[in-house]
Amino acid sequence: MGFDPCKGMFMVAIYALGSMAKPTLKRKFEAFKKFTWSDEEISEAFRRYPSFIRLSVDNLMVTMDFLVNKMGCSPSFIAKRPRLLLMSMEKKIVPRFLFAWDLLSKGVIKNINLHALLETSEHLFIEKFVNCYKPEEASRMLKLYHEKLDLSKNLRMDGLRFQPARVAMMFPRLLLQVFLIVVINYCCFCCFRCFNLRNPFWGPATTLRQL
Repeated sequence: MGFDPCKGMFMVAIYALGSMAKPTLKRKFEAFKKFTWSDEEISEAFRRYPSFIRLSVDNLMVTMDFLVNKMGCSPSFIAKRPRLLLMSMEKKIVPRFLFAWDLLSKGVIKNINLHALLETSEHLFIEKFVNCYKPEEASRMLKLYHEKLDLSKNLRMDGLRFQPARVAMMFPRLLLQVFLIVVINYCCFCCFRCFNLRNPFWGPATTLRQL
């Protein structure tokens, strides 16, 4: 699928796929296709951020539905930014959307950049959308944003409460596991290559092909 076996993302992809049963993976692919993702777009999203595939089908469907049907994001936009699917609906996506929608409806802003709205850190978001105004107005904007944060905690969609993605909570542990696997894999690869170079009997050094 385009991964370099010598890079850490390769092991993340192996871990993500290996942790799921085939029927579960099939259900997730079917969920993506309900939102018109092609096989190529599914592959592209997986290459960009393999961990997103570990989300539950319910979380995937709720987040995709909100991004596509409420925010107007195109499926291809999400396929190029699969990290969006791991963002907290309650703490990030919903309050920022409600905040931006309020500004649009009041004519404070004329359009919104979805990349800036969703993919910036909390600090940069405040700088771009709140602190860009004069002090008095910025204070009012910050209060409005905090109101949207509080409101999103009480919202429900299709009977499912917005929850931070479990994958995001597991990321530090996953990162440590992947790091150890990559180090061991790299050491074995280097030893094998060195052994081949020093022993002509075995022929030229074997190279790993990309998936």
